[in-house]
Amino acid sequence: MTFADGSRLAARTIAASGSHVAFVYYLDRTGDRRVASARMRQNFSLWAATVRDAVDWLVKQPGVDANRLGIVGISLGAALAFETAAADGRAKAIVDCFGPCRNSSPRTGRGSRPG
Repeated sequence: MTFADGSRLAARTIAASGSHVAFVYYLDRTGDRRVASARMRQNFSLWAATVRDAVDWLVKQPGVDANRLGIVGISLGAALAFETAAADGRAKAIVDCFGPCRNSSPRTGRGSRPG
């Protein structure tokens, strides 16, 4: 099973529980195909803005309960999930898969928690 297959399986499982799922390819905003460690700090806020834009889009979709939003993030995506939830407050749950263990944001170095 590939990483993409695992992500699709996780999305199907979440959707089967009655939640809405949207995949966000945040790297498109900066034209990256892979995350370059040297540019992570530079691009982090742009990628977080992409996740916030995705939340904005999702809450406007028919049948989506804006009071029941969660964000699933894998690795850097988990850090972006925490950053988005801390800045936005609409996400009520975060699933962190292999994300940061420390109480800090890669962009700021300060603690970042959902509201």
